[in-house]
Amino acid sequence: MFSRVAWLFVLLVLLAGCAVPASTPQPTLQVWRVQRTASLGWMDATIILCIREQPQAGIFLDEVSSAEIDPQQADLTLTWGTVPEGNLPVFQLGNDSLAVITHSENPLQTLTSDQLKNITAGSWKTWDETDNTLSGEIAWWVLPPEDETRLLLEKALEADLQANPFAWLAPDPAAVLQSVADDPLAIGVVPSRWVNASVKSIAVEGISMDSLTLPVLAITRQQPDSGLTAFLGCLQMNIGQ
Repeated sequence: MFSRVAWLFVLLVLLAGCAVPASTPQPTLQVWRVQRTASLGWMDATIILCIREQPQAGIFLDEVSSAEIDPQQADLTLTWGTVPEGNLPVFQLGNDSLAVITHSENPLQTLTSDQLKNITAGSWKTWDETDNTLSGEIAWWVLPPEDETRLLLEKALEADLQANPFAWLAPDPAAVLQSVADDPLAIGVVPSRWVNASVKSIAVEGISMDSLTLPVLAITRQQPDSGLTAFLGCLQMNIGQ
């Protein structure tokens, strides 16, 4: 009897040792849908930086035009001054200003608002008309009608950029930046945070900087939870600098 009980105990111990340990529940990964306008493409590196600080979260990033923004279709919407309709939570992450850019070798240093208006309207077609030592036809790069950068410039100049039949159309600020960097006769407008050493920023006289500046906004479809709040805080800390 003792022997059977002893062997039964040994068998139970062995079976217990072979049992598969209970698995530890893994934390649920949150995936946020984030939409941004083309004007804020410069934010992508910061977005990636901040999402890495949220190990239990991921993002699906989508680019939309300001005319197609629908905050109800995303957990977070990022815009440059565009505030969608509806009583939704809105957070300011920082500011950005419009920048007029030329090729890095263009000797032009400043333009008046009237001179810029002549270029955007197509009234001036060559660089000789700008009292510039540069010669050749002006290649003016413009963004789509619904782009936030273009809308801001039209408001500041009180001009319709659609009226220039000689303008070159670029799909987004990144394309404007590349086109101007590649062409000594080119000029365009982008949000200033896009500007890098490949181009030169030109001062515009006669237009206040306030009229060329818009807030960088974050809109959520509901009050953000702790994870999304931390993500927004990271964006604000890096963009607001």
